Amino acid sequence: MQKLTNEQRVEIYRRWKEDGTSQAELAKQFRVSAATVNLIIKKMNSVPKMLDALNAADDKPVIEDAPEANQIEQVTQPVVMTEEHTAAPPDVVRKAVLYRIADIDDECNAAEVKIKALREKIHELTKERGELEIWVEEVRNDSTEN
Repeated sequence: MQKLTNEQRVEIYRRWKEDGTSQAELAKQFRVSAATVNLIIKKMNSVPKMLDALNAADDKPVIEDAPEANQIEQVTQPVVMTEEHTAAPPDVVRKAVLYRIADIDDECNAAEVKIKALREKIHELTKERGELEIWVEEVRNDSTEN
């Protein structure tokens, strides 16, 4: 698995939304898990007005310095978007979206670590169960022989 750049996350969403590329295919193309692609799409779907502002600002470069905290706060509210939020300068919206995308990537990576740990635990428990079943069978055989 590789860490995705903000631009790759946006590209994943665009290909899924506009081109109809399947999540499984995107996962293969970007060498990430299907769960990562799914989470990126799910999170980005929650901020459609921010994405519209991002697309409208595509011809403008991302500002290098971080926007003011209150500006980020205005444009990172995924549930309720008002005219006040969408009136933020496009470069501020773009920067805020890129910050949110980075957060999504961090959440995806953390989830993948948890999934890996759970798979290892399942493997350990399955192995232990198999050993116990063998032991039970041996005990049964010993008791029937006596």
